[in-house]
Amino acid sequence: MINSSDNLDNVPTINNENIGEFESNVCEFSFFEFLSKNLNSSYFLQLDNPSSINCFAKINSADYLNGKNIVYIGTNLNVDIIIQSLFWLLLFSIIPKDKKISKLNFKNSSIFVTVLLLLLHFVSEESFYNMNSKIYSSSLKDNYQLYSVLLTFFIVLKLFSILVETRINNIIYYLPILFVFPGTYNSSNLNVIYICLIFIGVSIMLRKNVYKILVIINLIITYLWISFINEDILYFDVDKLKGFSSSSYNQNSIFYWSMSFLFVIFGFVYICKISLKNIELNKLKINFLASGVLVVFFSLISAVSPVINFFTYYYLGLNKTASKTFDPVAGNAWRGISSSAEAIGEFYAFVILFTIFTSVYKKMKLSLLEICLLLINLYGLYKSNNFAAMTSMLIVILLFFIFLNVQSKNIKYPLFILTILIFPIIYFSFFNSYDLDESSRKMIKEGFNVSNVEYLDKNEFGRTPIDDNRFYEVILNSDSKSKISTSLNYLVEEYHFSERNGIPNITTIISSIATPINRSEKWGIFFGKYNPSFKTFLIGTGSINLTDYYFGHASKANFGLILPHSSIFSYLIFFGILGLVVLIGLIFSKFYLNKNNTYFILLNVYFLINLLKSDSLLYLNSFLLFIMLLSSNNLFKYSKVE
Repeated sequence: MINSSDNLDNVPTINNENIGEFESNVCEFSFFEFLSKNLNSSYFLQLDNPSSINCFAKINSADYLNGKNIVYIGTNLNVDIIIQSLFWLLLFSIIPKDKKISKLNFKNSSIFVTVLLLLLHFVSEESFYNMNSKIYSSSLKDNYQLYSVLLTFFIVLKLFSILVETRINNIIYYLPILFVFPGTYNSSNLNVIYICLIFIGVSIMLRKNVYKILVIINLIITYLWISFINEDILYFDVDKLKGFSSSSYNQNSIFYWSMSFLFVIFGFVYICKISLKNIELNKLKINFLASGVLVVFFSLISAVSPVINFFTYYYLGLNKTASKTFDPVAGNAWRGISSSAEAIGEFYAFVILFTIFTSVYKKMKLSLLEICLLLINLYGLYKSNNFAAMTSMLIVILLFFIFLNVQSKNIKYPLFILTILIFPIIYFSFFNSYDLDESSRKMIKEGFNVSNVEYLDKNEFGRTPIDDNRFYEVILNSDSKSKISTSLNYLVEEYHFSERNGIPNITTIISSIATPINRSEKWGIFFGKYNPSFKTFLIGTGSINLTDYYFGHASKANFGLILPHSSIFSYLIFFGILGLVVLIGLIFSKFYLNKNNTYFILLNVYFLINLLKSDSLLYLNSFLLFIMLLSSNNLFKYSKVE
């Protein structure tokens, strides 16, 4: 409205005949003026991120494509950061103050370090910002845009530092709302929650020596990651991972993401540590239920109107626009406002689990309102069509009630093991259409399908060595050495040359797991692309950086965003096998230390089951939820169910 042209009478009603008027009057009509004349018109909205400040919130053009009217709305890097930051700070200020104030030390120093890291981010991901701003330059000599952006973030962090000290004990109550407000900036590969957690993490690090030691260790590992770079990769389309994934692969980007990722963990672990001890479980339960309902609500209204779809994307800070229709993707899952149908399905299932666990723990029946909220979350789970989340939720609920009601250990633990085994047996028996032999090699075939292998001779029946399962012949071909990834090469050798001692080789195990859970193609693509050296296999290529994995090895799958479809594989890319072993060791040490806390064990088991086949940890809200669960040993105190 502020940027209107006072030319409302000249704004045309959009249709196939006069769409050219918007093309010839670029930056003339404001979005508000356009809506005033076109509320009942048929069109789709798209953002034109590189617009100038003068063209912010104005119609920058229109096209007629594939039978649809497409209208482009101008947005701008600087203005986006200001408007979205102020809106989200306003929301944060609504969080009630706590009587107990938790002072953050070294606030100004923490702001300074955070802004320096952001400067490094903007310099390292120049290609991303060149696509989102016409005047962007990483040079500090002849362009003031970078100064203005950094000044904005300095002010944002200054305001946040004032607000957070009186609210930090209540922040954890509003973790569920991150699934409604992901907080990703429109024109930036940045997320406001991520930035604020960096600030808190730096503050905690500056006052605790143990964190300083971890930073030194991280710096050493970061130096090794940087030394592994063979060639800078300028641009990777992060798409729905925006705000929580690097868009480039170079020294500066590796340093920024590795250090900032560590500070985010410091910051959020600190929040969990001071908040979870005295948290009101019923209040947290209601917030989880309400957040699930809000996700459903905004998902539904976003599909009704392109205008609402635009506003939910912009003000909720979505990684990508919400679903524009009620139709599921490929006739399968409906993601709504979420970036991932899998991740949001896991969230709905977790909300249901948490509600049941809390109600049993507090020995309170659900109110009529809570039942209604629970039913809406069940509807969201149904629409997400996440069979794995539904199944793992049912398994965990069944295990929970076994521990709750069966007293005898001689009956309880065998029943526990039988419950875990019965679901895979049923699925393999009734839903798996492949026999064991075919399952054991199907993933290898999928890996070869994305490899650049086009030269294989065919026999008299028109079949290639891959068709006849003679995979090692393909590897022996001299033309294959550079075209087949090191990981696929290893799996083929294991498949053909493992000792026949009755113990399945690693290829057979992974492929046999992948086939019935519908991951043969996805995991096959992963191994077809994953081409680590011995060093990168050991310690990875850098925190939340998929760029080298994606472009480091040429394949037929070097377009679009094709994810590993397993958080375990994703973190193998980031931290290597040694890092993965350390992470798994830390998780199981938490399990051992809290082995009598049934609530803690089962909630984390639910999450871990789903991490095997989903990329949930590539999304900030799911990642923070997982950290909260690992820190939740004090959430259900004295909760041994005997």
